[in-house]
Amino acid sequence: MKAYVDTSTPPNGIENAEIVGIIEFPEPIAIMDNVGSCTIRTREFEGNAYIAWNTLNFRKVRIEDDSSNVIWRGYIVKKTYTHDVFTMHCMGIGIVYQWKNFTQDYILAEGKVKTVNDGAILDLKTDDEDGGDPDFTWTVDEWHLDRDVGILLYDATDHTFNTATWTCSAVAVANEETIAGNAASVNTPYDNDAYHGHDHTVANVIDMVQTLTMDGDNIPRTSAIKKIVIDWAIKIQTAGIGYAEVRIILDKDGSPYPIGNIIAMGTPLEKWGYGHVVLEDTDAELLKFLGVDNGNYDEMGGVTVETYYSDFDLDVWVDHIRVTISYDPIDYGTIMEQVDDNAASSITVTGMDWDTDTKVQADDLFKFGQNTKQILSDIGNRTGLGIYIQSTLTKYIARHYKGSMCMAVLNGICELEGLHWWEDYVNDRIVVSKEADFVDSAVDLDSTDYEWDWTFEDDGNNYYRVDVFGSASLNIHAFKEDVTIDSPQTFTIINEQIVTMDDAQEVADTKFAELKTKVPSIILTVNGIQTALTVGKTVGLTMVRPTVGADDYPIRRIQKGKRGLTGIKTILYCGMGSSPIEEQLGKTIQDNVYRSQKAHTDRLISSPLSGSAHIDWTDISGRESGAVAAVNAAGLSLAATKVITSADEDLIFIFGRAWVGYTGYNNYAGFGHRSHRTTGSYALLQVTSGATILNTVTSRSIAFAVNDITRMSMSVTVLTMSIPIAMGTNKITGCGDPVAAQDVATKAYVDNSPIYQILMAGIDGFAKSDVYGAAYTVVFSDVNAAVLSTFYVVNGGSFKVSIIHSGTGNNFGKTAGGVINISYDVAGGLET
Repeated sequence: MKAYVDTSTPPNGIENAEIVGIIEFPEPIAIMDNVGSCTIRTREFEGNAYIAWNTLNFRKVRIEDDSSNVIWRGYIVKKTYTHDVFTMHCMGIGIVYQWKNFTQDYILAEGKVKTVNDGAILDLKTDDEDGGDPDFTWTVDEWHLDRDVGILLYDATDHTFNTATWTCSAVAVANEETIAGNAASVNTPYDNDAYHGHDHTVANVIDMVQTLTMDGDNIPRTSAIKKIVIDWAIKIQTAGIGYAEVRIILDKDGSPYPIGNIIAMGTPLEKWGYGHVVLEDTDAELLKFLGVDNGNYDEMGGVTVETYYSDFDLDVWVDHIRVTISYDPIDYGTIMEQVDDNAASSITVTGMDWDTDTKVQADDLFKFGQNTKQILSDIGNRTGLGIYIQSTLTKYIARHYKGSMCMAVLNGICELEGLHWWEDYVNDRIVVSKEADFVDSAVDLDSTDYEWDWTFEDDGNNYYRVDVFGSASLNIHAFKEDVTIDSPQTFTIINEQIVTMDDAQEVADTKFAELKTKVPSIILTVNGIQTALTVGKTVGLTMVRPTVGADDYPIRRIQKGKRGLTGIKTILYCGMGSSPIEEQLGKTIQDNVYRSQKAHTDRLISSPLSGSAHIDWTDISGRESGAVAAVNAAGLSLAATKVITSADEDLIFIFGRAWVGYTGYNNYAGFGHRSHRTTGSYALLQVTSGATILNTVTSRSIAFAVNDITRMSMSVTVLTMSIPIAMGTNKITGCGDPVAAQDVATKAYVDNSPIYQILMAGIDGFAKSDVYGAAYTVVFSDVNAAVLSTFYVVNGGSFKVSIIHSGTGNNFGKTAGGVINISYDVAGGLET
């Protein structure tokens, strides 16, 4: 073999100089879905290698056989020197994808839905923060003649939690002696109608199982399940004095999940058991209790009431079991469709009837995304290492890549499209392909080609379930499973580039088809360079021991090495398993690097809140979904000394049903319900001077309450009190004259009033005042007593006599002979 290196200044990527003095045959390695490697060792003499090589960093290397066939390309990534050996550690050409970041924005346009029409045309408008939302003014045919783009639509509704109540629709019973009732008997609480089973005990063996199917209104699969509540009431009774136990069990992803039990001990009396079980967990965990049919969550199967132990015969009455599910509805999952035509402010999707086929509505949001073929091309342009696409690609991505490494983008697209990738050293490029499109090498091998130099590895590398988690903010999750598969393993894909449920399900189905069957790793060693055999091709194999029928196997790894003094051997790793420990470690390391990098650029963003650490959300890829998803999932908790700050501007912050901030008045701080953010409907307002306003809308009142009981309220017309007012020595000023009987009289009104009262109560004597306008009271204890009293009335005024009678006896007005004589002075004379 010969090796060449780029020694030009600056380096130009052309391996122009032969590396001389190679003392050990290089063993280049090529690996599917990973970067290859190679080690080159040459002679070192008195430091000459260091002098020649120490400045040649990240230089491109090419390895050829003696016939000038290119068998490997890569870059020097590390150099080591000893007293007699100089070693170059090289990585394959794909390493440049780990060196370069990717900063492309593939949100080509975004806005709102304007009108949902019958047929394929969808009218769109801008999303103008200043209001108005004008139409677009695109060039006709802008979006489909010179590019292949897709439209991503997603529901913009503010959602509240909905609930679905499921009851029993079917009961299956095993190992019972007698039964009574049916599924309907389990649905109404405490109605004297229960599902009754009798289990006969033999040598303490008891095994009755009542399996209930709980269902009701379907829950759209796009919903996020928040809480599951199970309420139940069950009665048991034993036939004798002893111990009995009945258990209530759910089915969680194929495994039993007990939620309660009933134990009866001693005297054979009836024993009731009641349960109110609340299951709160992540959406992914709660979904393990639910069944899916036709795209909806439609039932909770496998709810069982099981007799666990009894010393005697046991009767079980299931009065009721009820399931209540709280979920966050999304009118529709995200939609991604190819744009086939466009006008100035509308697009056409051929074959779509927007009004009939979807639940899209006005003001839902949209983004235009780029096709994955173009994105792969852009990655190649960014790194200088092109990508050859061997399969048809159908997906679109609407995303701003900022901070992602090119390798992460490549891996994400491969997951989305169901691709594998490898380094093509001959053509100096990356190749991506679906397994079904691997090229047949037209080479068939049998034992005459590799003799006894083979290994067949029979690893347990299959999976019974594949989970796909896409965009966290859009609640994308799909899975494919088969519990009959002989494997305990599950496989998880986390990829923010997956933004529709359909895409997630397709990824899950494709990966599951690849992983559900145990795949071998067959290692063969054949003579020669084998230029026709490369990673990503298939080779026909016929093996006798073990007996494996003739079949085509994909080549996932190739390693070249020295055979004898001058020969070359090619080691083929066939099948999609994984063999050498370095292959497994390499894949694990790459996966961890990929996922770690994704964690920073996609969703799980974390940084200390200190002066030396600053996150600018506009610099983070997937910031809308990432930040929101992280805070929603974990909650926001601050230390006692920490605060959340923002610019001193008119901003609005919404927390649940409350808003804080701008109301329409500049430089005011406001608070209110999220539906009342106008200048007339806010609840509380304060300006920088400290002036504070309490407010409500015109048709409502402001209430002041103690212990949630209103003590004072104010509307636009009246202030209403329900408690006394203690004024102390303070005054109530500015009152109008009284009109109604219970109106307050002012001092001026009393001073100018001609009205006086004589009040009669139960003691002798009286007091008088000679002051004009003063109240005057005469008190009698004997209705027959004559009392002479003088009091004064202002000139021209009038007076009133009030007689109050208390105690027993006749009413004063009916007392025989009772007379009140009132004399008054008129123009100097007395009148009676």
